[in-house]
Amino acid sequence: MNATLSRRLAAEALGTALLLAVVVGSGVMGQALAPDQDALALLGNTLATGAALVVLITIFGPSSGAHFNPAVSTVMALRGQMAPKHAILYAGAQVVGALAGVVLAHACSAGRSCRSRPTPATAPPRCCPRRSPPSG
Repeated sequence: MNATLSRRLAAEALGTALLLAVVVGSGVMGQALAPDQDALALLGNTLATGAALVVLITIFGPSSGAHFNPAVSTVMALRGQMAPKHAILYAGAQVVGALAGVVLAHACSAGRSCRSRPTPATAPPRCCPRRSPPSG
């Protein structure tokens, strides 16, 4: 693997990680900051994702092409614009980056997710609807 390919793979992994951290993180924060207002949370998530894509494509586009998605790399290979071996390596880097980005978003939003279980000493997260105990 030459230095150029390794740099492109690192750019794809880092770009994908940052993109997924923004997408997942803004989704979690949108729900936490605007509970019961799904349209507002979705708008915030969409704007954050769009802004992140502009920045990430500007930064990583010249070095790696800024695919950030295995489907894009696959299509590039099928169209003959990328070697199949490189597409496979790109996809691997993108998957690793995506997992890292989700882990990063989860770590940054600890306690804000609807799926987190509150301990007795803490209040339920704001984004989770309160459930009434079953009657009867």
